[in-house]
Amino acid sequence: MKNAIKLIICLIIGLCFIQAAAASNYEVNTIKVTPSSGDLSPGQTVSVECYITLASSGEWTFPDDHELEAYTELNDPKWEYMMLKNDLNLYDNWKTSGKRYLTFTGWDLAYPDSDTIKIKYRLEGKVPTVTASTDKIIFRLDQKDSNGNLVSNGEFIRERKVLNPQDIETTRKQLKSDLAKFRTSIDEKTATGVNTARAEEKYGEAEDFLDESESSSYATANEKLTKASEAIEAGNVILEQEWADTGITDAQLSLDETEKLLVYFKDNRSMNSDARVLNIETKYNIASQELGYAKNFREKNDNSNARYHAEQARIKGEEALSEAKKLRSDIGDGLVSNLGNIGGYLLIFGVVIVFLIIAIVFYRRYTGWDELG
Repeated sequence: MKNAIKLIICLIIGLCFIQAAAASNYEVNTIKVTPSSGDLSPGQTVSVECYITLASSGEWTFPDDHELEAYTELNDPKWEYMMLKNDLNLYDNWKTSGKRYLTFTGWDLAYPDSDTIKIKYRLEGKVPTVTASTDKIIFRLDQKDSNGNLVSNGEFIRERKVLNPQDIETTRKQLKSDLAKFRTSIDEKTATGVNTARAEEKYGEAEDFLDESESSSYATANEKLTKASEAIEAGNVILEQEWADTGITDAQLSLDETEKLLVYFKDNRSMNSDARVLNIETKYNIASQELGYAKNFREKNDNSNARYHAEQARIKGEEALSEAKKLRSDIGDGLVSNLGNIGGYLLIFGVVIVFLIIAIVFYRRYTGWDELG
């Protein structure tokens, strides 16, 4: 049992050594790519500055049976490189190379671990032509073992997207089509009373970006087209929001008018139990519920559902309003209504008094009755 445990411990230790030996032996201190951001255009000049320090491999600064390979996909690469030992240049000046690959063997890099070895790379090249917009390797470092295999964490890479001019033209054509559809949508919504002022602003932004892309470099044109796309997308969202808001407002107006008529029927004409009023109130309540749904969906920016429920509220609300207006016309104003509740009672009392007086007059005439008996 003890022998088995010892064997396991030895295996674990051995694996640790293997992993340590297979790990990378360099650290990237700085990397600078110019231009620093954005997509690249074919033929564009790109430069790279990279500064690395070799890490310890145990006894040496770098395994003598490994190699360190730099690589680029830039066309016409111009390498300059320098190796420093304890901050002293090992070469008289910068060394140069015009190949895609720049390789240091382990023999070149293996110094006693007590030394500090640094390598400086400078690279300049042209962005290659591509048949489709894709990422290209601007700078890559690989540490490979004696079998030519990449060691663990042995790759450091910087890639950038290179644009295909044809892709730019295709994108521009598509965005022009999208902008035309956006124009149609704005005009349609304007005709129905939707507030399209903010959507118009986004339309103008997108149109300007598209125009500017026509005279820009590929990389700049791509940025302009991206901004145009964003403006169109934002404009469509705004248009949907305004459309939903208009639907909600229209539905609310019909409900407010219906509510005033319901108050009149109940308070002024005492028609609370009238079947016609109850029917109007039922439709009013359904419309109010639909409008509540619409407002909730609008708060969640679910404009499609907000529009749907606002339309349902408008339809049911206009039915209720139409019936309420008809009922109002059918019942007329009424004397009691004009005088109000108190005036109505007074009028009734007055009518009763007049009726009694007339009755007394007729009675006296036909019976000869007078106050003296």
